[in-house]
Amino acid sequence: MSMRAGETVIQTDALSKRYGRVQARVFAQRCVALVIGIVTLMAAAGAALWIFSALLGMGLGLGAIASGAAALGLFGLFAGAVAIAVGAATGSAATARGLAALAAVVSYLINALAQITSVLRPARPVSPYYLVLGNEPLAHGLRLIGAVSVLGVAVILAVAGGILFARRDLS
Repeated sequence: MSMRAGETVIQTDALSKRYGRVQARVFAQRCVALVIGIVTLMAAAGAALWIFSALLGMGLGLGAIASGAAALGLFGLFAGAVAIAVGAATGSAATARGLAALAAVVSYLINALAQITSVLRPARPVSPYYLVLGNEPLAHGLRLIGAVSVLGVAVILAVAGGILFARRDLS
């Protein structure tokens, strides 16, 4: 190997290391943007619910409103984490959005249809929709075990997405 080729290998290694850090930073920024977006929507939904509750005499307390907004946010984080993981793995925004929407709809349908048919009843307790929204958090509060479970799945999906994204060759 010539001196020039050796320099090229060293430069390539340095670029690869720097590129890996940039790639990790980009992925982390996407995750932070998702969380900021979800928290913003949670706050807006909670504020709107508080205003409408006061205007329409619904009698919802701040605890109930916070539980409902948190449940909505956790379900949003689950769907967003699906999108991030799929997008990181495939590089396709359309596929990521589509599979995230599919995961949300399937989760809802399992919860809804399990109340009607015994075939889906065993799957209901693992539906993210059921875990955070199935017990009507506005009326009964947020179930801690369900909230932690869905948050855990979202974190696992985001970590898996980060690993998959780091392995992709974007050059």
